[in-house]
Amino acid sequence: MKKAASFFMIFVVAALMAVPASAQDFVEFRLAPYAYTSPPEFKIYEIKHQKADDIAKLLTGFLIDISVNTKFNTISLSAVSEVHGVISSIIQKYDIPDVPKRTVELQFFLVRTSNSDELGEAVGINTGSQKYALPEKVLTALNEIASLTRFKSFVMIGAPFVRILESSYINMSGQSPDNYIRNFQLNSIAGVTIREDSNKRQIRIDRLNTTFSVFQSPEMYTYRDVGISASLEFAEDEVIVVGTTQILGENDSDSAIIVIVTAKII
Repeated sequence: MKKAASFFMIFVVAALMAVPASAQDFVEFRLAPYAYTSPPEFKIYEIKHQKADDIAKLLTGFLIDISVNTKFNTISLSAVSEVHGVISSIIQKYDIPDVPKRTVELQFFLVRTSNSDELGEAVGINTGSQKYALPEKVLTALNEIASLTRFKSFVMIGAPFVRILESSYINMSGQSPDNYIRNFQLNSIAGVTIREDSNKRQIRIDRLNTTFSVFQSPEMYTYRDVGISASLEFAEDEVIVVGTTQILGENDSDSAIIVIVTAKII
């Protein structure tokens, strides 16, 4: 039994001796920060951009006494010069101004299309009591759609407009004046970010969900939901056709909904 105990003690001592010098210094620094040749120095750190309370929480691991003055937004402490050097670098790294979030204006154009001429022209369509005059860029996009697809006529379902902060999300909904669409929802517009690319600013939307309640029988007041989900990235003021969803007619190819979006950074 004595031999076994002696062997165990030798093993522990050998393990301690094998710790690298840098690790020993680190342990000594964390557990005994004042075990240095230089005496402690008292300093007051002025926090310029962040809250002193928040910065002080980053310094609790140094086992030093910290005093926070919330009125003057300062941190006071006594430490040796080596510790002050580390603390100064931490404060310099994290005491920086918050980057202000920018606002993005999103303009949506929700358009019902048809492969016949029953809907009329795209310019200034009357739908109930509302009349929409479409921007030139949107008209150009619709003309391109007409030239590339079977859809030849268009009617506005709605033109919702929203302002959203970077990295936030929003939901919105509205009633449609179109007889075939009951209402629409733009759900969880999320992850709106801005990226500088060359001389153009790019806008990214991580998630855009659109839902339309389409009447199957207006007389019976029955409807079904159809929608489009997408993520997209485009330049400021660029016109983007997000997608189409088939909705109406005896044949599902008779009509569809197109979602168009433009954006501006303010």
